[in-house]
Order: sequence, then C-alpha cells, then structure tokens
Amino acid sequence: MSNFRDLGGIPTEDGGRISAGRIYRGEAPHGADDPAWGGILERGIRVICDLRGATERERRPNVAPIGGPEVLGLPILPDGRTNGGPAMSRLASDPTGDLARDHLAGNYDLMAAGALEALPTVASRLIDAGDVPLMVCCFEGKDRTGFVC
Repeated sequence: MSNFRDLGGIPTEDGGRISAGRIYRGEAPHGADDPAWGGILERGIRVICDLRGATERERRPNVAPIGGPEVLGLPILPDGRTNGGPAMSRLASDPTGDLARDHLAGNYDLMAAGALEALPTVASRLIDAGDVPLMVCCFEGKDRTGFVC
C-alpha cells in the first residue's frame, strides 16, 4: 500500500510520542487477494476502522483473510455532493481547479460533524478495548483517515 504508515513517533499534546506499532493509517485494502494484507497480517493488526461509506465498501470490499483483523465499517461522509459521476464530472470540468479547491475546503469544515459516530468507536477500540495494533483507512487514506488520526 503506497499510503500505509505507522503513526509511531508523532508528538502528543502532553509532550509524549505515539508508540510505534500501535496505530497505522492508509488506504483500504481491497479484497482478500490484495498484497496489502501481507503487511497488515505481519504487523498483527487486530482491527481495521474503515471510514468509507457503504457504497464505497460494496464496490471494493475489505475481505480479510481467515484469521485476519476485524473490519469495522465506520463511515465518515462529510458531504454527499461528491457521490456519483455527475458531481465528479462537474468538479473535473473546471479547468482552474477552483471548484475542487472550494469543495474540499467545504468538506474539511464539515469533517468533524461527519465523524461524530465514528470517532467514539475508534477511541473506544484503542483505549477501552486495547485493540492494538489498529489501522484507520478510507479510500485513499488521506482526508478522512488524516482527520481521524
């Protein structure tokens, strides 16, 4: 996975650092035959928090190999305007990129509200259940995953 990484070493607010090998982020592995599963399995990841919406997960499901991690569907959908071809065509038709930039800025403003249901589950699995190593992912492992991480 090109965007897969360990969050270990990142500074915390209290002056500490996130421990290595505890929290990973990246794009969602797609299908049981995806080579990314090898890296996930060798790191002992126990839970994958998949932030993609139901339609994204249906199109490209995370099918963990037998004995692999639990996969939780925790959709973060800050803005439905990007769902579907017409919305993407409209954004792509702007040669200046202004529509896409404004759209993404609006999505970031809405991200917290879109994550209200997912964040407590991720935190609970990390803190209360101790389900580590844990991975957070979305389609490309950038916007939604970055926000949650």
